[in-house]
Amino acid sequence: FRILNISSVEIDVSNMDAKIETAMYDDRIYFDEATGIAGTAYPVGTPQAPSDVIADVITMCTARNLHKINVHGALTLGATMQHYCFFGSEHEDIADILDLSGEDVDGSHISGLIVTGGQGGANFLTLVKCIANAVTTFNGRMNWCSFWGGVTSTFKDGGYIDLVDCESIYGAVTITVQAPGRASIKNWRGNLILTAQDGGTCYVRGFKGSLQIGAMTDGALSVYANGADIAIIAGCTGGTINIYGNATVTGAGAGVIINNYTLDTDLATVDTAVD
Repeated sequence: FRILNISSVEIDVSNMDAKIETAMYDDRIYFDEATGIAGTAYPVGTPQAPSDVIADVITMCTARNLHKINVHGALTLGATMQHYCFFGSEHEDIADILDLSGEDVDGSHISGLIVTGGQGGANFLTLVKCIANAVTTFNGRMNWCSFWGGVTSTFKDGGYIDLVDCESIYGAVTITVQAPGRASIKNWRGNLILTAQDGGTCYVRGFKGSLQIGAMTDGALSVYANGADIAIIAGCTGGTINIYGNATVTGAGAGVIINNYTLDTDLATVDTAVD
């Protein structure tokens, strides 16, 4: 078997560089506060040469039609960032924190990062497996998140909030409820302080731990307890609190309406009837 009269072999490499470049970026831009560099030209923004300028990251995402950003180190948002996905490494180094800085993050998703600051925009933000450290005017959903103890987070007035399977770490967590359109806290673990509800509706479902309710002036709060100690502080002067399930309730507020339907109350009623 012989091949005769081969004069040339051509290999098309005209777009090889572009293919390599696309492969290096994968489906996201990489940000690293410590080791990143400025600029928007390849290879800036790849794992080997991450960016350290968020404005450059936005430029590269726009040019390449990308919406995912890998984040390492501290990052302060400096512009509107709607419909982005931010990914971290689920660390607990408080120095490595994403600061929302009041920017519009409507439709964005944050996973595995420590998050702080005010949420701007009118619509929803999603946090998954994050640590919330004084997140304010929150409007959206948090799944499997931890709240840093000793600091205060706030719900957005008129917002729609879902906290699902969240917990407190390093001490009791304070949430300023304000007047949400509807807020739901489901399967919370640990110590929680709900304060300053002045309207709207808030549901606490499957709660296990210590719950303190303070400075409530209006609105409706319904708690479905699963082994809870609930204290209603004298500063509660208005609104309605409904409590169901298995809980020990102390305090009577100072003008708030309290409907106590807990198991402990039912058993006390039975004991009184027997006596």
